[in-house]
Amino acid sequence: MSNALFSNAKVVKITLELLKENREWEKRYAGYAKDILKNENKYREGSKLFKVKRPLYIYSSISKVKSKKLIYDLRFAGQSVGEIAVKDGDVTLKVGEKQSLYAFNNFEYSNKEGFSVEWKSPKAREYRRVFRERDDKKTHSKEHRIENWLLAEFGKGTRKKGKMLCNIQPVKLGGKFFQLTTPLSASNHVKLPGYMSERGGGIDILARVKHANFGRDNRFAVIELKDENKSEESQAMTLQQSLAYATFLVCLLRSESGNCWWKILRNRDDGSDIPEELHIDVVTLMPGPDYLSQKGDLSDVKIDKMKAILHPYTLYYEEGKDGLPKRFYGTLKEALVNQGE
Repeated sequence: MSNALFSNAKVVKITLELLKENREWEKRYAGYAKDILKNENKYREGSKLFKVKRPLYIYSSISKVKSKKLIYDLRFAGQSVGEIAVKDGDVTLKVGEKQSLYAFNNFEYSNKEGFSVEWKSPKAREYRRVFRERDDKKTHSKEHRIENWLLAEFGKGTRKKGKMLCNIQPVKLGGKFFQLTTPLSASNHVKLPGYMSERGGGIDILARVKHANFGRDNRFAVIELKDENKSEESQAMTLQQSLAYATFLVCLLRSESGNCWWKILRNRDDGSDIPEELHIDVVTLMPGPDYLSQKGDLSDVKIDKMKAILHPYTLYYEEGKDGLPKRFYGTLKEALVNQGE
C-alpha cells in the first residue's frame, strides 16, 4: 500500500483480510493467553519483593508475563535501563553494557560496564540513584518520554490527585505498564498495514475509558501517540495506524481465546463475558493545534460480521515548557465523563 490516505472502512477491510490470510496468530495468541493466566498472579506477587521509585518505572510484556521466569523491565522516561529478576525470593538487578554506558554518558554514572548484582546492594542503589532528579529529556526518544509520562498520568486515580483527564486508565499486564504487541506493522508508511507475524508493532497505549453516554461499563481505547503534528504523520495518517491495531483487537476478542483476553485486558475477573456488541475507541494523540495537519474521518466504522463498532476520536495536548502535556482537548475529552475545565 502506498503512502496515501484511504477510507476508514478500507483500512479495516485490508486489516481483516490480512488477519484472515495469516491465521497463525490465533493459535499463538491463544497460547499467550493460557500462559499469562497461569503466571500472572505469580508475576504480580514477585513484584512485591522490590520497590521502584519515580522517575523509574517497571514495564512488563506478553513475553515476560507468560514466562515462568520473573523478569521486570526497569525504565527511565520510557527507555529500558535494566532488568529486575526474581528467583526463589532473591531479587537481582541486571544492567547491560549499553544501558550502563547510557547512564555514564548522560548522568555522570561511574561505570561503563554491564553488571548483575543483588537489588539492595550498594552498586544497585548507586545505579538507581543516578536517575533521580535528572533531566529526562536526555533519552533516545522524545515519544517514549511522553508515552511514559502519559501512562503515569492516566494511571492516577482522580482529579483530586491532579489528574488532568479523568475516566481513563491504562490497561496493565501483571500490574505493570505494557504495550499490546500485534502481528501487524501499521506504522510503516510504505505498506499500511502489513503482516509481520511475531515482529509486529505494539499499541502505544491501550486504555479503558468511561463515556458519558455508555452506561456504567468501560470500553477499550486504542491510542496511537505522536510527539509531532506534521504532514508526514498527520492526524489522518495516524488514525489509519490506530484503526489497524483496533481491528486486530476486535479480531483477538472475537477469536477462540477472546474470553481469556477479555479477562486479561479488563484487569479484573468479575466473571463477565464479552458483550454481544463490541465498542472500541480509536484515538490519535498528538500536540496541537488541531489544524496543523490533515484530519481524518471521525465517522464510526462497523464490522458487521464481528458485531463491533470502531469509534474514531482525536485527543490533542498543549505542550508545557518541559515538552510534556499541560492540557488536553479534542473529541475524546468531550466524550468522557466529568471533563469540565
